[in-house]
This record gives sequence, C-alpha cells and structure tokens, in this order.
Amino acid sequence: MNEFITNTSAVATAVGVLIAAYQLYSSRKQATVAFEDSFSKEYR
Repeated sequence: MNEFITNTSAVATAVGVLIAAYQLYSSRKQATVAFEDSFSKEYR
C-alpha cells in the first residue's frame, strides 16, 4: 500500500509539472500575440 501511494504521488507531481510548463508556454505565447497586436494598432 505504501508503494502505491509513493508511485501515485510521483505521477501526480509529474502531471503537475507538465501542466505548469504548458501554462508557462501558453501565457508566453499569449503575451507575444498581445504585444504584436498593440504594436500593429499603434503604427497603422
């Protein structure tokens, strides 16, 4: 039973890290698009 809990927590940690990495990538992409949009609005 103890080994099951250890393995489950390891998997949950790995999934959490992947979700956090995806959120960082997504927010960076969104910030880039927002900057490009504001830049193009200013110099139209």
